Amino acid sequence: MQPIKISIPRATPEELQRGVAAAMQVFRDARVKPAAAAEGRFRREAWDIGGFRNRDITNAHLAAAAVWDRADTAALEAACAGWDEDCKPQSADLEIIVDPEAQLADRPTAVNALRKIAETDPRKWSTDEDRRLSIYAGIIAGQIENPFRVRDLIDPVTIAFHSVTSAQHRRQSLEAPREHLHDVIETLIEASELRH
Repeated sequence: MQPIKISIPRATPEELQRGVAAAMQVFRDARVKPAAAAEGRFRREAWDIGGFRNRDITNAHLAAAAVWDRADTAALEAACAGWDEDCKPQSADLEIIVDPEAQLADRPTAVNALRKIAETDPRKWSTDEDRRLSIYAGIIAGQIENPFRVRDLIDPVTIAFHSVTSAQHRRQSLEAPREHLHDVIETLIEASELRH
């Protein structure tokens, strides 16, 4: 089965591992691979966003999405066993591991990787640099409990990254967009250090 991970602010590595084990057990018991469950969840969300008019969803997709939901709930309950209810997040943020180097990075590695992206000449960025930037930013912000605060810190990083790539494509000066990218990355890192 494809490996998965969960992200829960304040959870210890042992709690996270307990949550992953509980989620994997749900997938095994249902005889559904995590990738199939994720596909079902994706299709269900697209169906929802489309106002439930899209016919590109089957009962099998809906059943697989329900397995994903049960796995996420099992991961959350296992990882947060013994926690006060008001301290538990709404989700374990279950995800499939497709890029272990990025997705399994610890916080110091993510900080260094994000700074390296900002310091590298944009002409040398790989095609998946924006995806990795988002992953690293999420890891850095991972201990911030307020999801709105997390969004307010990560969105400027993503926007600044795209401002650099846009300036590059237009053959404009990269100095100001790169400086802004560096600044919002440092803001993210500093804000997360206050919670780390």
